[in-house]
Amino acid sequence: MCFIFTMESNKVSVIVPVYNAEKYIKECVQSVLSQTYKDWELILVDDGSTDYSGLFCDQFAKCDNRICVIHQGNAGVTKARSKGVFSSSGEFVYFLDADDTIENDTLEYMVALFNDDIDLVVTDYKNNLILEWEEYAEILLGHGLWYACMKLYRRKLFDEYVFDTPRYFKTGEDFLMQLRILKNIEGHVLCSTVSKYHYREVETSASHAFVPTMEYEIRMMSQVKEIVSVLPKSAKLIHAHFKFQVAWLGGMIGLRYPISYQDKWVVDILSESTQYKLTLKEKISILAVRWPCFRCFLILEKNIKHLYRICMK
Repeated sequence: MCFIFTMESNKVSVIVPVYNAEKYIKECVQSVLSQTYKDWELILVDDGSTDYSGLFCDQFAKCDNRICVIHQGNAGVTKARSKGVFSSSGEFVYFLDADDTIENDTLEYMVALFNDDIDLVVTDYKNNLILEWEEYAEILLGHGLWYACMKLYRRKLFDEYVFDTPRYFKTGEDFLMQLRILKNIEGHVLCSTVSKYHYREVETSASHAFVPTMEYEIRMMSQVKEIVSVLPKSAKLIHAHFKFQVAWLGGMIGLRYPISYQDKWVVDILSESTQYKLTLKEKISILAVRWPCFRCFLILEKNIKHLYRICMK
């Protein structure tokens, strides 16, 4: 059982959504117990597991009073994270998936990177950077840093809006949450090249099993557009959103979805494309809408990327 406390300075609230993770949850929890940084609480949100995950979580809580467990009916990872955050008492929030682990100095390293001007610390990025929220938005919309984990957030970044993602979206929830957080960032985002998170790829996970439809992709684009519309307007943000839409359009064509240049959302992209200097790939994506002969390039690219991922496993 968890209680809501007043905010405690420098405490890190580690939030772990748990769903049928009995094979991995012990290793995950042990990686938190082993932290060199001791001012933490671990909130395990059992999201309606049908295996022994919930029982294991209760056993962990009996061994360390910094661990608390919340049991709820299956509501999805976003609602589980929301429940954990709003039951937390730390100044900082760290998301950890139940089948993953972190190195024992992860929290110590990340807390040390904060100062009064930093709202979010991101690890495992290609460069060491300090970014304005606009620059962070450009990276997100450029298909980077979509993940919710590997980041340490100030607790103040979270409100009900951040977790207001419809259950319909079975993949991409992390990305939508990251975009919603932009509204609450007042300071800077610090990016580090250091990697301390160990991700386990589970083939039976929902993200692997789910195959998005064209309707799903269009609804995802609509969600992104809606979120971007409430952010402070800037030329950089508008351009980044346009590039995101063109890249998404190209990806849909690469998946052989029946894109029509008469659809309103496509017409809007084509109209906006006249305002910018396009890259070669963007030009091909735009041309492929009207002239199907160009679609073979995008389909070929998609197939090559898929083959590469298979070969790298």
